[in-house]
Amino acid sequence: MKKWISLVALTALMTINLSAQDVLFTAKLEKEDVPTVVISSMESDYPGMEITSYQAVPLEFIGEDWIVHPNMDNFTDKNYSTYVVSFSGSKLKGEATYDSDGNLISAQEELKDVPLPHTMQTAIAADYPGWAMSKDHVVMTLKRDGQKKVYYKVELTKGKEMKKVVYDGNANEVKAGKTHDHLG
Repeated sequence: MKKWISLVALTALMTINLSAQDVLFTAKLEKEDVPTVVISSMESDYPGMEITSYQAVPLEFIGEDWIVHPNMDNFTDKNYSTYVVSFSGSKLKGEATYDSDGNLISAQEELKDVPLPHTMQTAIAADYPGWAMSKDHVVMTLKRDGQKKVYYKVELTKGKEMKKVVYDGNANEVKAGKTHDHLG
């Protein structure tokens, strides 16, 4: 369990780093260097998407702990445990993180000009009257033990004011400083 939580935390950190074009803890890979099961899972989870890059996280698990090898030249085991696949489509771009068995760990999708689900729109309008929702938003997905949790990050505007809010898949706002049952 500790190993899995650590991996999710690292994956979240990596996703932030990748979004900022900071690839300190990743190795760029060619398609032939990625396990077939990871590619198959990606194609199944995101049909019709163009894969723009493959990256690996050089992790080594030692019992319940893990080590990140930031110097790729010193990391001799090319059987990576974690893969990040970047993809794009007509109205979205994103990154999905898989383990070496092709299981989706997490994903982040940036959607452009796509309306939110109706239940989400209703909840946000009730919580933030007078605020306008952008049609661009981020969908974050976490998976564990077969359970999938989805979060929406939405930009709101009211005049010159702007704020970003996060809602879970059940249209409940995720508030800072509050404990959330985010992984079931």
